[in-house]
Amino acid sequence: MKKIIHTYVNQRKADIGARKNWFTFNNKKEPSIEKHQLLGMLLSAHFAKKHYKNITLYSTLDIINLVSEIGIPYTGFARLDDKIKSTFGPFSLGKMLVYQMQDKPFIHIDYDTFLVNKLNEKIASKPFAFSHEDLKDFDHSIKTIRGLVPAYIDWLNLFDDDVPEWWCEGEFITIDEIPNMNVTSINDIETFKKVALEPILKHYYENRETWDQGNNACVLEQLLTYAHLKNSGYKVDYFLPKNPTLLSYGPEGAKNYKEPFNEETFLTHKSYHHVFSHHLCSGLIQQILTGVAKKLGYSKQIDKIELLFN
Repeated sequence: MKKIIHTYVNQRKADIGARKNWFTFNNKKEPSIEKHQLLGMLLSAHFAKKHYKNITLYSTLDIINLVSEIGIPYTGFARLDDKIKSTFGPFSLGKMLVYQMQDKPFIHIDYDTFLVNKLNEKIASKPFAFSHEDLKDFDHSIKTIRGLVPAYIDWLNLFDDDVPEWWCEGEFITIDEIPNMNVTSINDIETFKKVALEPILKHYYENRETWDQGNNACVLEQLLTYAHLKNSGYKVDYFLPKNPTLLSYGPEGAKNYKEPFNEETFLTHKSYHHVFSHHLCSGLIQQILTGVAKKLGYSKQIDKIELLFN
């Protein structure tokens, strides 16, 4: 059975800002984690365990102790160095370091992803498979990574000329190919590390001050991982079609949802849900996730989560 993984690493205080619902602001001695993140972990871990019989959380000891006390149904834990907390600018660095730790095929899912059904096994057997093509509403004629700057995140100009030449000149990538890596399934570990992870992380550490400016997490993980694989001649696969019906929800709740979104549709969907993390903050979304969790028998866990934020 393939290993299923969650990662949680605290963000820097500067990135958290002044949000009042962070647990750490209620009790300075406790971990930095939000209510919506714990709700997401609870349901995401449930469905992964249901279909794959395992779900391991990679995190620091304080978070591991907290989710253990709550009773989130992880089957295993892997402790990350406490120094990793509040260290990196891009939040995706924690995930990428966890990818690098793996030596056997794995599926990494984000805590905002709920595998109501098992992933397509044929696609999960491919060398490199990701959730879905991330950005499909921009100019598809854009070809170069430097050309993606205004459409993706304005990051590359930060580096002046201190980037691989092909990042700027290679006309081989269109923006709607870039994967969202809320689901990352890797079977060819050696190639994934050598071709993508190692050079990307090397560039990060050599240019850390620059990378830590602004929100470059998706560039570092999604854009560059895909670009390095494709530039080396490797094909990637996707679990969802280009226009998945059940994907994200607007900041006001379910307004932008393409089907009715409630407890019933959550549990009866034919594929899986990806609720972009910041939309988990929505009161309506949290209400639905809480109702689903209670239906699945997690009332005690919900009560413990609620107590943390009262």
